[in-house]
Amino acid sequence: MYKNDFDQLLKNSLPKSLLMYGDNVVAIEGYIKYYIQKTEAKESLMTLFFEEYDFKSASNYLSQSSLFGDTNLLIVRSEKELKKNELETLIKLAKNNTTNYFILHLTSTPKSNQLLFKNDNLAVWVRFFEPNISESLASLTNKAKDLKIQIQRDTLLHLLKVVDNNLALAQNELHKFTIFDEPIDIYHIDRLVYSTAPLGVEELLYELFEKKSIMTKLIRLLESGIDSYSILRATQMFVNRITLFQIYHRLHGIVDSKAILGYKLPKNIEDKNTRLVMNLNAQTLLKICEHLLQSELEMKKNISMDSEAQLFGTFIILRGMI
Repeated sequence: MYKNDFDQLLKNSLPKSLLMYGDNVVAIEGYIKYYIQKTEAKESLMTLFFEEYDFKSASNYLSQSSLFGDTNLLIVRSEKELKKNELETLIKLAKNNTTNYFILHLTSTPKSNQLLFKNDNLAVWVRFFEPNISESLASLTNKAKDLKIQIQRDTLLHLLKVVDNNLALAQNELHKFTIFDEPIDIYHIDRLVYSTAPLGVEELLYELFEKKSIMTKLIRLLESGIDSYSILRATQMFVNRITLFQIYHRLHGIVDSKAILGYKLPKNIEDKNTRLVMNLNAQTLLKICEHLLQSELEMKKNISMDSEAQLFGTFIILRGMI
């Protein structure tokens, strides 16, 4: 089913098992919070992130009975589908105990798991689509009210444009403005919010740091309408993230994205970051950061020069530093 149908269902009942997937992360997180509030399971829930999932631990949790009548709410976040027999067991355990609930959040599109959620009000699946501008604007408006931020509709629209309608990122960016007592305008957005770049930019940066040829991909990104400044800022953010990973690795001897970022990255992405950390030393990263900052200053100072040509020069020098 889809979001509107699910909203109607929630008016009358709370499904025992729920599969959620799709492109609206904010909505998915919102429904997880709704379940936690409705079941009053904040203190008793179990959440398993990606590689943490273990069927024995999950099934044992749903099989136990609380001495104090607490609700057992199992939340599994996974990139891969669960095994059929394991998923059937978890759904059954949730169904057969009045205090059990089970949520499966898949970050990929399911092929078979969805079939086990019958949409019979006990086990349902919900697919979420990327919110349109109107939906994102309404969500941001409510978020701004909750944070007591003075901000107009046009400014919120500008924020969405800067982050490429990434609602989750836009909501996070709003927290920056809670320290201001004055109304927030476009000037605040441009000064404090970095533009987000499409996934293609991040793929380009991984290839750059893996010493692969990137010029063809860089040309295509520029031709697609992404401006030089956005690519440069995305590169700075990428390097800052790798620096955080390296600092954590030096302190603890491992890379743990959950401890570093606050959430667990899919294993393939975490492995990519780990390889970069192993191949770059702290001195090189410092030089790269300084080079990117200097490049930004030069691009802003020499506005009459071709910014794309300056960006190519920046990446040529950067390639030699890696």
